[in-house]
Amino acid sequence: MRSFHHLPPPRWRPMPSNQFPSLACTCAALAALAGCTTQDLHPDVMVVSPMVDSSSPTGKGVLQIYVIRDDEFSQDASPVFRDLPPYQLMIDGRLVVWEDGTYLRAFPGSMVGFQVAAGQHALTLLDDGGAVAVTTPPFEIRDSLFTEVAVFGGPSTLRTISMLDDPSVLPAGALRLRLLNALDQHQSIELVRCPNGTANDPPSACVPAGGPLVYGALFELDSTDFADRMGWRLSAPDVVDPVVNLIPGLETPSIAGSGTGGMTGGVGGTGPRFVTSIPEHVLGPASFCPSCSYAQF
Repeated sequence: MRSFHHLPPPRWRPMPSNQFPSLACTCAALAALAGCTTQDLHPDVMVVSPMVDSSSPTGKGVLQIYVIRDDEFSQDASPVFRDLPPYQLMIDGRLVVWEDGTYLRAFPGSMVGFQVAAGQHALTLLDDGGAVAVTTPPFEIRDSLFTEVAVFGGPSTLRTISMLDDPSVLPAGALRLRLLNALDQHQSIELVRCPNGTANDPPSACVPAGGPLVYGALFELDSTDFADRMGWRLSAPDVVDPVVNLIPGLETPSIAGSGTGGMTGGVGGTGPRFVTSIPEHVLGPASFCPSCSYAQF
């Protein structure tokens, strides 16, 4: 889930439909003889499939990728979302395509998810000129589980972090809250707990629960009682009375049985186990609310 303070830019954007037309035609012609696939005819691609609602073992897990750039937004009182070129995705050195041969791309400011065979993998993003923008260290995909990969930074300074959503590491009924600082102006933030809820308590009543987190830092906290009491705020000496920003996915009175976006468990939604919050942009000193979140996942 991605949230915006106001005037939200589009959450999802259509992907370019660059395909392998000759492969599709050839495959159709040979189907009766060999039952060919895109991957058979073009071994340098990896064919992936959309996420499905099934927690049964399939030999695949879900890879969920967030792409965040420091230059996504203008630094004005009313930020403008910039239409930056998408990245081509590669896994293990092979271009990623859907089953119909369509290239899979990811725009800055978007999230994309798909099924990948279980095992160790590495993700590479190629810029619009075909150059390698960043490659992740190897990460693990497990059968029927989610792996989240965040890619964030400047055009030439992208960094990555991977997170495996494994419910077996949590106590029964617990939820793991993650806060990843990807703010485009690299301000420090902190996780806070508000005893009566973020909507009910004044900021002064909310106490630090983790941090301060410098840019790029990840904080994780496990609990059975987050409800709507957790939020984040800027953490710097020159920030006066920072507001507490909500964390998408924690608005409900109880985590039990919630289907709120931003929570992941198994592929089949076996229960909310993980919430990953990634702040992207605050409105800044020229605005009416300098410490208010404008965009976050």
